[in-house]
Amino acid sequence: MYRRIIGRPSATLPVAGFSGTLKNRLVGTAAAGKVHAKTGSMSNVRALSGYVTREGGDRLAFAAIANNFPGPG
Repeated sequence: MYRRIIGRPSATLPVAGFSGTLKNRLVGTAAAGKVHAKTGSMSNVRALSGYVTREGGDRLAFAAIANNFPGPG
């Protein structure tokens, strides 16, 4: 069933350098405040997906997954 999404889905996501699971990520970089994303993790797997706003205002969607990642979350 089709449902129209009202507003921007990214408005519900944490903001890099400011909120949620991204509060301590990308702090002091050009990406702070411009990345709205969701983190995910399970045993040795880390993921980050969301949206980034470029300087001209264009929005790009991205997804990154790291398998066999032994480091901290």
